Amino acid sequence: MGTKFRLGDTIVEIVGDHPVADLVRRELEPVSVNTPTSDIKFVIAENPLPKIPANAKCVGPVFALPDKAWIHFDPIGYRTLIAFNHHTMPSLDIQVQLLPYSHKNIPTFVRRWRNWTYLTPWEQRAYSFINGVLESILLFFSKSTSLLHASVVEREGCAICFPSTGGIGKTTVSLQLVVHHGFRWMADDIALIVEDGRVSLNPRYIMIYPYNLQGLSTLSRTFFRQRDLFDRIHWMIKSSIRGPKGVRRRVPPEMLFGARLAKTAHMGQIFFLARCPVLDFQLEDISPHKLAEMCANIILAEYSYYVNYLYYWESTGFAPITVGDLRVRLAHTYERAFSKAIKCQLVRIPVSATPVDLRRFIMKVIEDD
Repeated sequence: MGTKFRLGDTIVEIVGDHPVADLVRRELEPVSVNTPTSDIKFVIAENPLPKIPANAKCVGPVFALPDKAWIHFDPIGYRTLIAFNHHTMPSLDIQVQLLPYSHKNIPTFVRRWRNWTYLTPWEQRAYSFINGVLESILLFFSKSTSLLHASVVEREGCAICFPSTGGIGKTTVSLQLVVHHGFRWMADDIALIVEDGRVSLNPRYIMIYPYNLQGLSTLSRTFFRQRDLFDRIHWMIKSSIRGPKGVRRRVPPEMLFGARLAKTAHMGQIFFLARCPVLDFQLEDISPHKLAEMCANIILAEYSYYVNYLYYWESTGFAPITVGDLRVRLAHTYERAFSKAIKCQLVRIPVSATPVDLRRFIMKVIEDD
């Protein structure tokens, strides 16, 4: 029996006594639930997976039969055996094999120093599991929960969503709204939504870069209180050499915000953020249909590394879903969810605008409405 977690409307179970399984459970703990059944069960261990039968069809790193598939995520240190029944999808049983990491004789301190996120080998594997294996499985197979590339905050039961591509300012404006205006935190980068317009807390750790903390002195003090001396030195040196996007940390949202987390909310306002060569902020209404098409393209691009595995699986002829089907399903779910929002709007952000400028503009729009 493992520990179960509610991610949107999908119940995920984590089984295993490995340190990586413990780290994953710790990260997902804010959404743990007590329920007898699960939709997707992961069993994490270092034991080799069952031998691949000779009659399995192979395309690239995928070996498939009609009711199961071996997928070798070797570059991130995992191999998986996915067992399923086409009639009970998304019910999945997934055995996860942790591959041994190389250069075991290198001290943990040295490994941390080399890692721009300052993670130990097991912490890196836990991050890769959540960001890679777990989220790609949810993206592909959960019919009740969709992943949206967006940061989300909540106020008065309404979710304020900031979908966009990477590096536009989603996380920073969300941090600003929580710190300066009392919003509650819901998601960094990946939001969990269902088609009836509900948004759920994603407990995945927030990825903090130096530029995220600019102008947030209180949050910055909270952030650095959690770092030891060598951690701070690593941060200072890496940021001075590589710039404000050259170092990062993974931080539990409850460590930054305490109880200011929202477990669920209804779709409120949606601001698609885009930096453009304009002189001032511009706001334009956008239809749920058009926004859904854009967001479907973005999430598939963000997970393109893992979408390739689905293409390989599809090529065997045994995949329970095709990439084309996935894109249609995502766009459909997004459109239905976005249609429940108060407004869907495109925000054109001047290239020179600061995070404070963006936060003030967003607040003015919210308050005017």
